[in-house]
Amino acid sequence: MKTRSNEVKRILVVDDDAAIRTQLRWALSGEYDVSLATTPSEALETAERERPGLVTLDLSLLGNPGEGEEGLEILPALKAMDPFIKVVVVTASDNMSRASRALSLGAFDYYVKPVDLDELRILIARAFKVQEIERYRGPGGGGEPAVLGGMVGECEAMRTVFAQARRAAESTAPVLIVGEPGTGRETLASVIHHLSSRAGGPFEVAVGGTLNEALVRAAGGTLLLSDVSTLDDAGDGLRRYLIDGVTGEEGVTGTEGVAGIEGGADDALIRPDVRIIMCADSAPAAGGGRPGRGRSRAERLCDAVDCHVIPLPPLRERERDVVLLASEFARRIVGERGASDRAGGRKGTAPAFTRASVRALMAYDWPGNIPELINRVRHALATGRGGKVTPDDLGLSAEALSDRTLGEARSELERDMVTDAMRRSAGNVSRAARAIGVSRPTMYDLLRKFGVDPAEYKDVT
Repeated sequence: MKTRSNEVKRILVVDDDAAIRTQLRWALSGEYDVSLATTPSEALETAERERPGLVTLDLSLLGNPGEGEEGLEILPALKAMDPFIKVVVVTASDNMSRASRALSLGAFDYYVKPVDLDELRILIARAFKVQEIERYRGPGGGGEPAVLGGMVGECEAMRTVFAQARRAAESTAPVLIVGEPGTGRETLASVIHHLSSRAGGPFEVAVGGTLNEALVRAAGGTLLLSDVSTLDDAGDGLRRYLIDGVTGEEGVTGTEGVAGIEGGADDALIRPDVRIIMCADSAPAAGGGRPGRGRSRAERLCDAVDCHVIPLPPLRERERDVVLLASEFARRIVGERGASDRAGGRKGTAPAFTRASVRALMAYDWPGNIPELINRVRHALATGRGGKVTPDDLGLSAEALSDRTLGEARSELERDMVTDAMRRSAGNVSRAARAIGVSRPTMYDLLRKFGVDPAEYKDVT
């Protein structure tokens, strides 16, 4: 069986009972690639190396059936390796409290010993199906997709970007995308175009020549102006085009005459039917209103006409997304190559990022934004060894690691998911609990832990 990235569906069985390990390997190996581990350390090492999509995890791993909690201790580390991993915990029928705790820590589900293989197969199939959906929509499921036209993001800022892009695609108003180079401005513009009613028309990027020529090429579609700050005097003509299509005295032959095209029996000016998307490095004026006059070219254009303004955050402000993006790019690159990478070790398999590389990815400032991340991942796949990606493979020094612990990173991610679920459910605790896969009592525990008041989210859209 294959995932959407052509990776074999892998299961890691973690249990200190040799009979159960043998039973599950025999029962599941016909459908899945099954690996085995006995101890907590072996489980983490195997997970980093094999990158399983699902883990069956016994909660007692040191010979104390029904008593030990070694499985609970490594569960957060497994989730930190891959936000999409599904962990199914194994428990005795007389100790359901530990199963409940495991669910609150992010386990997908549990099963009770002795193992019913038919029930377990159904549970595993459901887990992989949910995983496929989440790889499209992002961890947690609901709200705006975490993948939109090839763009990936799970942080709150990117969810907002995706929502704004969908709204912009439904309208005909100009769009101003604000962000540093390398944040994905042109990609977002293309996404908006392909989500719009103009998807069947051309998508043109203005590079050289006059704006008139670009408008002619883009007729019936979308024209992207990749940097409005470079327009100079042509920006005044664009401003008139956006308002009412009136040209300057030079008609269409000069850079100022961008409002229409000469034609027709009376040589009237014809306004091309083009949707304009603009990009700028600097954000419009703060304060929630329209930008003021006398400032940047982008702000003056937004003064002239109602625009959808979409800020794209730099990668350094998307710490929660960096590992998700790195894993996604690794899968894409391996898929493009269609062969075994030296760092992957298996055909069609993306390599694992070690815990040290995860910390390095999250701590680095990413001055080159997305292109820099892609280049570092590509370099790691080409030069790495041993089936895992280290900070050295990425060209990131261990000195770049932050002082924040893995536990602190997990706590921040947990808090973000809780507050995001409360926002999307408008303060309804039961709906928020279902959205992140925990029980209502556990949700109340999380709200108390992070000092979140449900009343603050009532009637919030």
